[in-house]
Amino acid sequence: MSELDKIYYQIKISSTHPVRDRAIFETSFASGIRSSELAHLDVGDIDFEGRMLTVRQGKGNKDRRVPIAARACYWIERYLIEVRPKLAHPSSGETPFLSKEGTWMRRYQLGHVVKKYMQKVGIHRHGACNLLRHATATLMHENGADIRHIQSMLGHSDISTTQVYTHVSPNKLKEVYFKTHPYAQDKTGEQRHE
Repeated sequence: MSELDKIYYQIKISSTHPVRDRAIFETSFASGIRSSELAHLDVGDIDFEGRMLTVRQGKGNKDRRVPIAARACYWIERYLIEVRPKLAHPSSGETPFLSKEGTWMRRYQLGHVVKKYMQKVGIHRHGACNLLRHATATLMHENGADIRHIQSMLGHSDISTTQVYTHVSPNKLKEVYFKTHPYAQDKTGEQRHE
């Protein structure tokens, strides 16, 4: 999480649209949705009270609902109240995230926003939005989420696709091993006699 905190700091100090960019990051990380799905969200797809997003026509033309954290809802609402009205014009439509010209932000534009801040903190890998998606899945898995729930959240039709996203860190694997393996607690290997 420290890398995300560094990114949020970069947004704060170097963005011309810090509230919008923070809302994009928070939405992407909190929901794990694809950049194309983020680009096609409408304001009406965000249920702030129920903290759910409706993803319409995701991959495979399937709709799904995914949970979203209160923290992300805060940043989206703040953006919608403070910033979007200044950017919007009659042809802006209902998309929440607008460019500085007030137009719908396409997938590549959202990716550019995410990539720019990742590079500022030393992350130089391809697929910036997908990296957030991977982080969401991996951290949820490490914190105990069942892989089937992650599969549903990410909108994967095949669980093998989800497994690619759910890397387990060596430290987490070691922690689980020492808590669960029967030999991990026995230092000698000798049979114990009462």
